[in-house]
Amino acid sequence: MLSDLKSSSADIELLMEIAVIMFLMPIQILNKFVYSRLLQRSFHHSSADLIDLVEFVLVIVWYEAFALFRQNELPFPLFGAKEDSLPEIRLVRNIMYHIETNSFHMDYLLAAITALLWFRSIMLLRLSEQFGPIIEMIFALVVLVI
Repeated sequence: MLSDLKSSSADIELLMEIAVIMFLMPIQILNKFVYSRLLQRSFHHSSADLIDLVEFVLVIVWYEAFALFRQNELPFPLFGAKEDSLPEIRLVRNIMYHIETNSFHMDYLLAAITALLWFRSIMLLRLSEQFGPIIEMIFALVVLVI
């Protein structure tokens, strides 16, 4: 059980390292804004920009919850004083505790981030000339099957 909690913590940390990419999205939007102002053009944000900003905020919430869960003491002893003081054990046990008590659902947060990333990917594929028709055909096939 102890090794399972440590591997779960390592997986969550790996996901967080990948999620750092989301911090680049507001920079991209800011670059578009500055570029349009320098060329005296109007700035139009797209729905993809809004999705990027929502993802950015959700990742910030995730980082804050991650840091808080690693620091907080466990609500009750789990393995022993030595093991319970490990940040990996604190993280996973606090996530599980908050899900059990319905105070904060980290799983819902991660699912929302993942769903928005997939939705954003589908939007990018639809905008391209190569994948746009393929996505349209897949949607038409799904409608026919359903």
